[in-house]
Amino acid sequence: MATRVYPSLAVPAYRLLWLGMAPSLLAFHMGVVAGGYAAVTLTGSAFIVGLVGGAWGIPVALSPFAGGAAADHRSRRRIMVASHLAVAGSAGVIALLFLTQTLTWWALVIHGLVLGVTLSFLTPARIAYSIDAVEHRLVANTMAAFFFISQFIAIVGPAAAGVLLRLPVVGIGWTYVVIGCLYVVAAIVHSRLPETPTISNGPVNGAVTTWGQVRGGIAFALSNPPLPKLLGLTALIAFGGMAYVYVLPIFTAQTLRAGPEELGLLVAAGGVGGLMAALADSVFSQPRHLWLAQRFAVFGLGSGLLAFGTARSVWVAMAWVGLIGSCFTTGLIANSSLLMTHPEAERFRGRLASLYQVAIALGPVGAIPVGLLADGVGPNLAVSLVGLAVLVAAALSTRNR
Repeated sequence: MATRVYPSLAVPAYRLLWLGMAPSLLAFHMGVVAGGYAAVTLTGSAFIVGLVGGAWGIPVALSPFAGGAAADHRSRRRIMVASHLAVAGSAGVIALLFLTQTLTWWALVIHGLVLGVTLSFLTPARIAYSIDAVEHRLVANTMAAFFFISQFIAIVGPAAAGVLLRLPVVGIGWTYVVIGCLYVVAAIVHSRLPETPTISNGPVNGAVTTWGQVRGGIAFALSNPPLPKLLGLTALIAFGGMAYVYVLPIFTAQTLRAGPEELGLLVAAGGVGGLMAALADSVFSQPRHLWLAQRFAVFGLGSGLLAFGTARSVWVAMAWVGLIGSCFTTGLIANSSLLMTHPEAERFRGRLASLYQVAIALGPVGAIPVGLLADGVGPNLAVSLVGLAVLVAAALSTRNR
């Protein structure tokens, strides 16, 4: 059944990659809830919550191309294994600090920065490996399959974290132990992946050579008119679909007057919407369909955020978060497929993936000013203003086509 909807899963190498991402994604989504809850518990500040949640986007945005160049020239399997082990170690440190009652909010920020560094290598390696593992006609299907597992885990992970955080015998410390163990499992699974071919056009150890690789990737993106627009729209979708998630702990506590279980349900509702979108989007393969889906997704995302800011009950908020998750997933599937199936993208696959990740990083980085705004005007108005900004930017993008 799964291979009928996602024929890319019939390819053994991609299937193993896909299965290995499950524990990694589970750890990531549990970390979103655990980190936000820990920040609220320690400080009660929306700005600190946004900073903790958005910290991982900072290294991705500031040093985006090293991971892409590495994915084009180094073993993608080894990059993924090393990335998972590094963030597992960082999660273990957070667990130890909490269990010894020495955890501070800035330690959570450092953990987020470590996560960002690992993601700047992991994501380009994963995307490049996915595309090289399957036939060209299945590339868009690999994107839909990845978002399916991602959104399924986005339902399970936050809910599981909410339950664990509420249990007195588990709490924040042991939740981070579980998170670290899940990253180790992902590393073990990905260590069994076969290697895929990488580009061999000279050494990449020297700074000059590496900078040359970076310049080549940027020049390629800028010289192909659809790519800058796709990257810009990806950044807009990421900002709208991710920045608000990192102020959800404050929104849940202050506006909805609820606790960690309700927070987990809210984040999971976005996963339900995303899961439905990933199933529906598995049939998209033609560029014209992908462009149309992207357009609807951006306007739906802005409208959902605008309405979510008015919610005063958990159930109403969950409905709007479901719409937001659906539009967010549809937009990213469409954009990533259009980027990676560009006719001349093969030589720059890892570096294009890095540029794509920079655009995605606007989401968590955007959580920092959104958190600051929420401290000033309240979380509900802050989220509505994000929705309004997305709608205005989407309208301007349509006007300038």
